[in-house]
Amino acid sequence: MQGLLTAFPKLLASETRQHTFIDTESVRYVYQPIESYFLLLITNKTSNIVEDLHTMQLLAKLVPDICGPLTEAHIRDKQFDLVFGFDELLTAGGHAEQINLQQIRTNLEMESHEEKLHLMIQKTKLENATADRKRQEVRIKEEQREKARQERAAGISAKASGYAGFGSGYASPTAASSSYSSQSSFGASTPKEYTPEPLKTPAPSLSSKSSGMKLGGGSKQGSSFLDAMAAEDDLQDIPPVTSAASSIAAEPKLPDAVGSTDPVSLAIEEKVSVQLNRDGAVEQLEVKGSLFVAGHDPDSSACRLHLRHSSANGVNFQTHPKVDKKLFEAQSILALKDDTKPFPPSRVAVLRWAIKTQDEAFLPLNITCWPEEESNGKTTVSLEYSMDRDNMVLENVVIQIPTGVVDPPHVSQIDGEYRHNPTDHVVLWRIPSISSS
Repeated sequence: MQGLLTAFPKLLASETRQHTFIDTESVRYVYQPIESYFLLLITNKTSNIVEDLHTMQLLAKLVPDICGPLTEAHIRDKQFDLVFGFDELLTAGGHAEQINLQQIRTNLEMESHEEKLHLMIQKTKLENATADRKRQEVRIKEEQREKARQERAAGISAKASGYAGFGSGYASPTAASSSYSSQSSFGASTPKEYTPEPLKTPAPSLSSKSSGMKLGGGSKQGSSFLDAMAAEDDLQDIPPVTSAASSIAAEPKLPDAVGSTDPVSLAIEEKVSVQLNRDGAVEQLEVKGSLFVAGHDPDSSACRLHLRHSSANGVNFQTHPKVDKKLFEAQSILALKDDTKPFPPSRVAVLRWAIKTQDEAFLPLNITCWPEEESNGKTTVSLEYSMDRDNMVLENVVIQIPTGVVDPPHVSQIDGEYRHNPTDHVVLWRIPSISSS
């Protein structure tokens, strides 16, 4: 074979060659130029030249179809695919099969129905196992949460009985107020420390209030609704939906501190983004917060802010470039690098923080979805929300529910109001206020 291939370039320069084949004493070379390469088929001299030319034409179509651009790198990368394609056209005995290019493509894909079925079964088993695991996690966390509530209730009862004998040991509200006023004055010459009242960590209450919404009346398209719920059952940013009367959801506004009479005003803004699955388990919870400072009195704005913060829960803090970062990390004090300059009169974010977690203890609201497919082709979906924090009130809450269909759903029971958006295939459920009471 090596000798036959070596002799081929010499035969191309001879005068005995034809346009598409060359006959020698023992073999026949059937060839066809393809760009800068030659496609060569070596047969015996007794073979049918017409069939050989037909085979050569089919090979000339097969090579660019497999390799694409005919370069040495592409041919080297597709060498095994070329061997498989040639094997589909030529048998082991050297005979050509009665096959076309489309049939060769189908055979090279090696598509197996049994393999697809096996992969679908394995995927279904994996999804069921994952769903069971998440349900068990939700059940275990709920049991732990209930146990913690009972222990907290017992601790509160014991602490309430112990407070009765310590009434004389606490300062009166008037005394506490006067003490705070005497320390909150701002000096003009030297910076002074300002210590705000420490924030209390929100704790779950002993009882929670849960309400919900029930949708029903879907058609045969309910299966697509279930698929959409399974794929998109999380909390996302709701696009603005306007109407002639008012919007379904209004962006909450922070109080404007421009007209404040205080020498220095502070404002805290936090945004919470949560992704939940259909079982209510947290997939991702992200909190982003900012501390804004505005100095209204130039003589009193050259001050320091003494804070209480902790990075134990994975909270990442970032200070403004003009704030002394080393002082904040060492003593939890916010102050400008240049102590002689006051804080600007406009509202400036001097501190930012962020946290990403999957701990359900950080959730401000719990949402549960229960879809049920009925025998008549309809789908009934029940959504419930619960609030476990007694020191928090959520206002203007909007929950986006994907439907997957254009038809409006039939709402049999709802707390609040809803709006159907057929363009985005969603239902916007608005609750004016949510609290534990």
